[in-house]
Amino acid sequence: VMPRVAQTKGEIAELQYDIENKLLVEKKWQHANAEWQKALERLVAVDQMSVLLETFSRLAAESHVRIVALRPLDIQADKATSTTQGAHPPVSIRVSALAGTHALGQLLERLENGAFYVKVDKVNIKSGMDMANPQCDVELDLVTYRK
Repeated sequence: VMPRVAQTKGEIAELQYDIENKLLVEKKWQHANAEWQKALERLVAVDQMSVLLETFSRLAAESHVRIVALRPLDIQADKATSTTQGAHPPVSIRVSALAGTHALGQLLERLENGAFYVKVDKVNIKSGMDMANPQCDVELDLVTYRK
């Protein structure tokens, strides 16, 4: 009888641990789900592309960067990868601009921490030759993802 009581007490202790662990797992799951929902809000809906481009323009102006052109990159590749990339296909955009180095740094920081998820995929900077106006020619390849 005594070994059976000890075994039952051990089983009860394990079950109590499982209950406590279950609550911790549920709490972590709820936190992870909330973070995922926040991340989804930063993705671009199909009807938000114009808002995204306006946001780029506004952030550039606030950073004293002059955008010369915004153009989508390799739409066919984006369509091809959308089937392999899951539910959130990439959208690639090339930004051509004129900027000083500090202004460019401000723009990159604002893009990466803005309302939309934006990844800077490539940066190409050509220094300006005019010492009176030390602006650089800048090309940024940006990637965002659709909802």
